[in-house]
Amino acid sequence: PTTCNIRCPAGVCPRTSSFPTTHVSCNFCIFADDCVIYHSVTNAPDQTLIQHDLNNIQTWCNHWLMKLNPNKCKLAFFSRRHNPVMLIYSITNIPLQSVQSLKYLSVTLSHDPSCCHHTTSIMPAANQSVGFLRRQLRHTLPHVKMLAY
Repeated sequence: PTTCNIRCPAGVCPRTSSFPTTHVSCNFCIFADDCVIYHSVTNAPDQTLIQHDLNNIQTWCNHWLMKLNPNKCKLAFFSRRHNPVMLIYSITNIPLQSVQSLKYLSVTLSHDPSCCHHTTSIMPAANQSVGFLRRQLRHTLPHVKMLAY
């Protein structure tokens, strides 16, 4: 099966219990002001279900006077198939941008099962931290370096 993930931008998904859980059939995660909607797609009704949930969320946002910017929402497919079905979803008749990888909670999720994309994205920050420590500890006593590490 193909898993479809749709990520909404900051400020869109509320922290209240009024989020339309009764009107959304897909799985979703809300963390702070971020929302991810996901569902396994094995047939056409699954695709319709996801689009229906997106429409319900858009209606809910309109009801609460919240602006949902479809240009900031991302769509990712995760599948083991060689030729996965790439579906098109939309919010207010604007197609969502499909991406090969996306970052969620500091973890890079990718369409392929390797962790190469995640490792590549975190290596510069890790190297920068190590470089900072080396520069700061260059002229310190050995026992101070041991405490730092």
